[in-house]
Amino acid sequence: MPHPQHISLPIGDASESASIDTSSLPDALVGPVLELFSGKHLDLPIMPTSVARLILACGAECPDLDEISGLVECDPSLTAHILMMANSAGLAPQSAIQDIGSATRRLGTRAIADLAVSNLMQSFAMARDHRRTLQLFSHASVAGVFAYKLGRIIGPARRASLLPGLLNDIGRPIAIGFLHDLRGIVPGSLDESAIEFLAEQLHEAVGIQLVRSWNLPATLEPVIRYHSRPEEAGAEIDLRDAHIAQLANLLGAWTLDPESTRGVVLEEHNAAVALGLSSGQLSELLSVVGEARLAAATFG
Repeated sequence: MPHPQHISLPIGDASESASIDTSSLPDALVGPVLELFSGKHLDLPIMPTSVARLILACGAECPDLDEISGLVECDPSLTAHILMMANSAGLAPQSAIQDIGSATRRLGTRAIADLAVSNLMQSFAMARDHRRTLQLFSHASVAGVFAYKLGRIIGPARRASLLPGLLNDIGRPIAIGFLHDLRGIVPGSLDESAIEFLAEQLHEAVGIQLVRSWNLPATLEPVIRYHSRPEEAGAEIDLRDAHIAQLANLLGAWTLDPESTRGVVLEEHNAAVALGLSSGQLSELLSVVGEARLAAATFG
């Protein structure tokens, strides 16, 4: 029996690639897949200038709250998204927060930037309007809520971020979306199982390239690489956010499909142990289940 032929698919630059066994592909697709993931047809989502300006303003050494409020208020959907988070039961404000300035002081500028990315992802998902990608984005939004709450519990609160939960698997829906486009180029050649297989092979490299192209924190790269296999990371790699993503994903699965996590003991999960979470902290984490379900519902 001949040995399978592998093709190496560079994603964006030579430092990121994925190897695919061509025996798993229909002959008609080997060429198009190679072209697609060598970057010839793969256009990653572009961050709009308005979102880039907001993220830059939030990351300034001395953030200007008036500037941030003005940038947010130009986008009604982002404004609603931020106010919903600021008034969530998980944060338990003493009185309702009704303006972006108060929401920014309550959440912190880092969370405002994260929510801008979350809102942007939602717009990309809705543009695709494909069942599987909507499902993946829905799970990501839930994981983002849990990641943010986890960050606040572990502390310091200013480090709390949605992004480990939101972006750890971001390459998968992007890859699936492009593969569905490719199926239109070669009709009948890609079924759903083949698309899932290819997305599994490629999603890490695609996700890392998106993080780089959007100039998001480099700390997200270990999250994308190691959240599902932390044992493969070197001792020098900080896996705090990867463990947060791993636990947030588990809680996201439990929120959306409880049967999928049957038999899992939360206190014994390796991510909970690695983060040193107590039973009381895990119980506090579950206070955001309502907000997580609301976040999922926005994806239809």
